[in-house]
Amino acid sequence: MFEVYSKMLGRNFSLYENNRTLSFLGRVKNDAEWNTIPRKPSLNAKLIYLMIVPITVGSGFGNNTYATLANIDLSSDREQIRFTWFEMTSSEDPFYKAGPIPSPNSGQITIDVYEIDGSESGTYGLVLQNSTDYLSITDASRLGCCVWAYSGNIQSGFSIPSNLPGYESCIIFANWNDDGCVLSLDEEKRVRIYSSEFTWNPTVERTNYDLNIKIVAFSSGFTIPLTGFEAGLLIWNENGVLTFSSDYPPVKVAKFVDYSGTGSFLNRVIDLGGEGYMLPITTSIGGLYRSYIQRERFAAVGLSMSGRNVTIRKSVELMDYNGHNTFSNPSILVPNYPFPILQASDYFG
Repeated sequence: MFEVYSKMLGRNFSLYENNRTLSFLGRVKNDAEWNTIPRKPSLNAKLIYLMIVPITVGSGFGNNTYATLANIDLSSDREQIRFTWFEMTSSEDPFYKAGPIPSPNSGQITIDVYEIDGSESGTYGLVLQNSTDYLSITDASRLGCCVWAYSGNIQSGFSIPSNLPGYESCIIFANWNDDGCVLSLDEEKRVRIYSSEFTWNPTVERTNYDLNIKIVAFSSGFTIPLTGFEAGLLIWNENGVLTFSSDYPPVKVAKFVDYSGTGSFLNRVIDLGGEGYMLPITTSIGGLYRSYIQRERFAAVGLSMSGRNVTIRKSVELMDYNGHNTFSNPSILVPNYPFPILQASDYFG
């Protein structure tokens, strides 16, 4: 075991293996058939997609088009992505379509794109198993690392600190043990807690409920500071650029999990294979449609978490329109791309 001290975590953490950088590549909107990623992914990097606008409505030909993200294709040169979306209220093929939604009145589907570095530690200097080669990093803006960790109780509306490095593009992971709570992250980076109990009406926000939680935030695009460093490990590349500080621990992905599926599969349980995992928290992992008493309603999809299990749940209500159907079972879609999960013990002991 090779451990180093992190002032931010207030403890030692293992640096023996599985140390990676996680960096933000940009926000991409479904404006064309192929949409350019603002920053080209690194060679062998694993891409991560997190939804910002999961559902949109287009108007045309007298009818509304209700669409949610179904799939993302990466071009052969890894510089562009294509959105495939599912028309949630259509009764005619094709249900799956690519390119922008016609005449959107609620904005196009939008995602944030991140990468987990895929380079491997070299054969000289400090050699770490299954880890980024920190000596070969030349672009310091890609040094994504942990910038904040919190353990304790929160209530719905809890704000991620706005003074974090790279705050605007940081990615949040959380672990909790309460099947009655579904989490999402709003546009102001506030953690929202919703009841996991399904209702045809808007989901109840649990505003005065104390949830015990562990949270970590990862950011990129900033210079790792030396100020305040007291003990631990620092690494510089051959050009004298600081590429690692144990005060800002690396991302240690335990595994990737696929939540994908279609149809009426609310409350589907996914066994993570163990306890103590941390999930990325975002606006939504999918889209949900249902009609009820002449209303067309659309909601985000989230997860509750208890022990080793996570459960697909209805989350925050996103849209509500006059409709024609009097009743339908919930129709739900979660895209088929994997989400990274972390192990809480790597950061909290």
